[in-house]
Amino acid sequence: MGYKMKKPQFFSEQGYKRNSPDVNKPVNVIDSGDITMKGVDFPVKGTDNLGNTKVMKPGKDYSFPGDVVTETPAKKKSCGCWDGFKRRPGTKPCSKGSCYKPKK
Repeated sequence: MGYKMKKPQFFSEQGYKRNSPDVNKPVNVIDSGDITMKGVDFPVKGTDNLGNTKVMKPGKDYSFPGDVVTETPAKKKSCGCWDGFKRRPGTKPCSKGSCYKPKK
């Protein structure tokens, strides 16, 4: 038995499109399983009311089995060095040994 979410009272018409009034909201709920990412400038994670999740890329169209999709901006992986540490030149962010504590 799958789970089904209740439909919320408020839906976004334009989601995260660049000129949408909802572009800066942390969550948008779309009253459809068909999502277009045309006019969206960043990846968005979508989960339908049946629990199906996709990371959607700008410029593409997506179809979910459910009829309501909750969207959130896809988070970028943060790989900054801790306070007091510096990036080791020539290393990739998040790689082992990419940060070091400089000697005083």
